[in-house]
Amino acid sequence: MRIGDERVREATAQQLRRDFGNITFKERESVNEFGIRITNLANNLHSLGDNITDVEIVKKLLQVVPDRLNQAAVSLEMFLDLNNVTVEEAIGRLRAFEERTKPKQVTDAMGCLMLCEED
Repeated sequence: MRIGDERVREATAQQLRRDFGNITFKERESVNEFGIRITNLANNLHSLGDNITDVEIVKKLLQVVPDRLNQAAVSLEMFLDLNNVTVEEAIGRLRAFEERTKPKQVTDAMGCLMLCEED
């Protein structure tokens, strides 16, 4: 019975490893949402005994960033030692870049164009 249990665990870990290799940002997905997905996947791999490291997760994260975050990913790769960066730190830095580059809102909640006092 335990042999079958071990085979199921190995098959599940193999599928999760395949999912990790194929993970990408979904259209209009935020860094925070993607960070949750990739860390959940890594936690599931850990629970099955797979020794995935933070370095692998950070490198994968930086490899699959969408074009809007490409500049931030290049900066992180150039200026940080990726062997010493935690997943949380990488996600936090990408989130900061994402927030900084968001387009400014020019309409209110009802879709009306916001004007300044002079207009």
